Amino acid sequence: MFTGDRTPSTRFFCPDTVYKTIDVSAEQNGANVTFDEPTNIATTVKPSRSGDIFPIGITVVEYPGSNCSFNVVVMQVDTTPPVVRNCSDSISLTVGIENNGSTVVWTEPTATDDSGVVLLLQRSHAPGEFFPIGSTHIIYDFADQSGHISSCSFFVTIIQVDNIAPRITGCNDVFGITISLGQAGTAVFYSDPVATDNSGNVSLIENTRDSESFFRVGDTDVRYVFSDPAGLQAVCILVVTISTGN
Repeated sequence: MFTGDRTPSTRFFCPDTVYKTIDVSAEQNGANVTFDEPTNIATTVKPSRSGDIFPIGITVVEYPGSNCSFNVVVMQVDTTPPVVRNCSDSISLTVGIENNGSTVVWTEPTATDDSGVVLLLQRSHAPGEFFPIGSTHIIYDFADQSGHISSCSFFVTIIQVDNIAPRITGCNDVFGITISLGQAGTAVFYSDPVATDNSGNVSLIENTRDSESFFRVGDTDVRYVFSDPAGLQAVCILVVTISTGN
């Protein structure tokens, strides 16, 4: 037969320091904090209970008449990266083939953070710089005091195009010759027009008549068409007029 003490045994328990973190963006002055409440302490007075709201900082919780006290620490932490605003779309510009690039401008991005402090860690290029032919990657990196980083990136692309047609020199609009009455026509000698292009390459793709050809009495159009590698064309029309004398 058991004759011992059947009273349930309880042991003294006092919590260690209790930590609670809240995001600085929440704009809270404190937070509900839960903890395992003390047991078997020599007091019935409870200055704080689990689930109470504790202010930001350190609160010392002491139970009068006992040797139980502990700290409740509520800390604000920044878990949100900066928010980037006005990040430019990619930019594409065309220039003539005589150019090897272009200056480019854009509105620079900005960033805000719930901590109130944002640092610009990197800006790979600035508006107004000269950019060569091809694509260039633009990068902005922003950071807050907690080390969170947000980025803005886009491309600046410079495309070289030929938008200037060949230039013709020596294109005489009218070339006239008078021959004797009764002649059907004559061979005509004249200098062919020439063309140049900013690409340095130009081709004669059409010539309806050659110099020294036989031209009959009347007006004959001689057509020259020049083209560059971009397909741009320039046209010269020479009117050869053969007339008879009295």
